Amino acid sequence: MPQSLRTVALIILLVSAPAITAGAQTAGIDAVLRNAVARNIVPGVVAVVTKDGVMVYQGAFGQRSAAPAAPMKRDAIFRIASMTKPITSVAVLQLVEAGKVKLDASAGDYLPEIAEVQVIDHLDPKTGAASLRPPRTPVTVRQLLSHTSGYGYSLWDQVLTDYRAKVTAHGARPASYREALRFDPGTKWQYGSSTAWLGRLVEAVSGRNLEQYFRDKILDPLAMTDTSFDLTAAQQLRLVTERRRAPGGVLRETAGVPLRPVKSYPGDGGLYSTATDYARFMNMILGGGQLGDVRVLQAETVAMMTRNQIGSLSLSSLKTVDPGISLSGDVPGRLDKFGLGFAINTEPVEGGRASGSLAWAGIENTYFWIDPGSRTSAVIMMQTLPFLDQGAVDTLTAFEHAVYTTFPQR
Repeated sequence: MPQSLRTVALIILLVSAPAITAGAQTAGIDAVLRNAVARNIVPGVVAVVTKDGVMVYQGAFGQRSAAPAAPMKRDAIFRIASMTKPITSVAVLQLVEAGKVKLDASAGDYLPEIAEVQVIDHLDPKTGAASLRPPRTPVTVRQLLSHTSGYGYSLWDQVLTDYRAKVTAHGARPASYREALRFDPGTKWQYGSSTAWLGRLVEAVSGRNLEQYFRDKILDPLAMTDTSFDLTAAQQLRLVTERRRAPGGVLRETAGVPLRPVKSYPGDGGLYSTATDYARFMNMILGGGQLGDVRVLQAETVAMMTRNQIGSLSLSSLKTVDPGISLSGDVPGRLDKFGLGFAINTEPVEGGRASGSLAWAGIENTYFWIDPGSRTSAVIMMQTLPFLDQGAVDTLTAFEHAVYTTFPQR
C-alpha cells in the first residue's frame, strides 16, 4: 500500500466499528475486518480470539481465492511460515524435559555440522571474498531458541546475501558449502535460521522426521487436525491463494502451483494451519503447557519460554534485501526481548496487549499474540506479500484495538 494511504486506511479501520452493545459484543471486531476487505486493504482474513481458554471470537471475511472465486471461510488453510517456529521450539523443550537435550550444551553435540561453523569476520564488498574464523564460543541450544546464535537470514542481511551469491556464482552450492555466522554466539540478537537447525536437532535426537514428531507429540494431542507440512487433496481445496502487492498498491493473485509431497521438514517454516488450530496451540501455552486434559509441556518449562532469555540485548529491526518479499521494519507489538521461541514486549501496546505478551508472525502476514496478563490470545491470518505490507499491518493494529475494546484487560 502506498505510504500516502497508510494513515487513511488505519483511520477507516478504527472508526468504522459501531459501538459495542449488549447482544452484539463482537460486532466491532467484525466491522474492522469487514471494512478492511471492503476497502481493498486486504483481500481476505480469518481471525480467532480466545479468553480464559474459551474461543470468544471467530470471523472470516473476503475471498479465499479470486479465480475461481471462493469466499473465505473459518476453516481456510494458510501457509503459516515462521509461525512454525514456536511449535518447533516446543518440540525441542519436550526433549529437554525428557533429558535428551541440554539447553546450555553445544548444539554441535547433537548436530556435528554446527560444531564446524565459522563466523564471517569480513566480506570484501568488491570481490565478495569472505574472511572466516572460528566462533569464540560454541553455539548452544538456548542461543538457537533465542536467536542469539549468530545465524541469520539473507533476506534481511546484505552480507549473507553477498556471501551466498559469491559461493553460488558459478552454479549450485558446492557440497563443501557451510552456513556461516554473522557474529559470535550470544553477543547479539538477529532473526535467522536458528530454528531450522532446531528442527534438524529434533529429527536427529528423536529419530523421526519433524512431521512424524509433531503429529505424535504436539498436533494430534492438541487436536490440530488441519496443521501439517503436507495437505491432503481435500485440505488443498481450502488453501488460501497467495496475493502480492503490485506497483500502485494493487494486490494480485499469484498463479497456483500444484503441491507435491514434502521431502524435508524445515523447523523454521513450512507448516500449513488454520486460525482455529493455531488458537489451540496458543491456549496450550496460556494453560501452562496444558490444554484440557492434555499436557504437552510442564508449567515450569512454559514459564521459562516466556521469560527474557537475551539479557540486555534487544531485538533489531528487519532490513530487507528484497522488498518484493519483505519490507523493512519491526514485527508489530513493541517487541523488544526474546524468550525461548517467542518474542516479548516489555512495555504495553497502547489500546492493546499487556507487557509480557508473547508474539511472532509468518512472512505471508499471519500474526498472533498471547497475553498472559489478560488471559487473551489472538491470531489473524492473511496471505499476502510482502511481509509487513502496510495494509496487513494496519488491519492487525485495528483488529488488536477492537479485541481489547471488546474484551478489556482486567
